[in-house]
Amino acid sequence: MNGIEHFGMGWGGLWMIGVWLIPIALVVLLLRWFDDSRRPRTDEDEARRILDARFARGEIDANEYDERSRALDVRHRNSAKRHDTNGSIMSR
Repeated sequence: MNGIEHFGMGWGGLWMIGVWLIPIALVVLLLRWFDDSRRPRTDEDEARRILDARFARGEIDANEYDERSRALDVRHRNSAKRHDTNGSIMSR
């Protein structure tokens, strides 16, 4: 006996574990990469979240919500155009 055979699998068993662990790790990494909840939040995202929360609590009515929502949309579009004309990647 050379010390490895008493485990029964030898190095072949370690390769088999790697065959399973590597694809599983790759899938987990890909899922984390594409997970939008982990992306950095922008000022527009934060403003929209605050607006939604104020409307849900009843602090503002539907008309004010719509008006402010349109203003955020215009601001977001203008910001995206400004980024696009500078040659950088457009924000989401």
